[in-house]
Amino acid sequence: MTQALEVAFRGATLLVVEHNQQPYVPMKPVVSGMGMDWAAQFAKLKANTSRWGITEIVIPTSRGTQGMVCLPLRKLPGWLATISPNKVKPELREKIIAYQNEADDVLWAAWQKQDARPYAVLPGQTLSAEQADELRRLLTEAAQKLPHAQQGAFLQRGWSKLKAHFGVPYREIPASQYSEAVSLIARHALESAPALPALPEARVLIPVADDFNLDEAKHHLIKAWSVSMLIGQEILACLHKRPEAKAFLVEIPAGNKNTPTVRALMPAQGDFS
Repeated sequence: MTQALEVAFRGATLLVVEHNQQPYVPMKPVVSGMGMDWAAQFAKLKANTSRWGITEIVIPTSRGTQGMVCLPLRKLPGWLATISPNKVKPELREKIIAYQNEADDVLWAAWQKQDARPYAVLPGQTLSAEQADELRRLLTEAAQKLPHAQQGAFLQRGWSKLKAHFGVPYREIPASQYSEAVSLIARHALESAPALPALPEARVLIPVADDFNLDEAKHHLIKAWSVSMLIGQEILACLHKRPEAKAFLVEIPAGNKNTPTVRALMPAQGDFS
């Protein structure tokens, strides 16, 4: 019998339990906490047990021991992503979005605290909230470009790659490794991208003004050269590495999956390096 860790979240009490030395999440409290029908969601989980890896775990509760259907915590973000906020009752939309954005992080943090696992760096040296949200946005946008049936698995693999690479949940990645995390997501997206028409070779010089914005530069490239969003993410990762540059020369080779090259013109240099 497994003792459950109780975690308060958005007015509900969620649970985390250990199974085979891994954290699992009893799913009924999650579904009920979002205000959704458990029977319908249980049927969806049961219809694809191999994908979600659900298992029944006996857990002691205030009403005695209960067998509860549990999902590996690492797969929770992927499962949450299968729920479209636009297809639920309007009064549930805000809470469902909050679960998608926050629930896995809250449960991971509670699990780590209980498990006494150290941070890779001090908490103040991890990603900022904006950087962590940008990683989530990049991965989510890439997933949305895939067929709906592939999105959950894509997200699950993406989060797993980040955690395997850095050894911590993504919000605890060292801030100094932000560019590497962006690159990892971009590579994951490129590996999973459907076949696209080949792109022509493109070459563009981007001057860096005082109000230079990396996101605007990325979207400019995407619009001007029909570069896919996935390659645009790789460009963004390259630009982040040289924030002191005077200008950037971006060269996009022919072919839809070739990685662009970015050369930075530095203030003290007379040519590109």
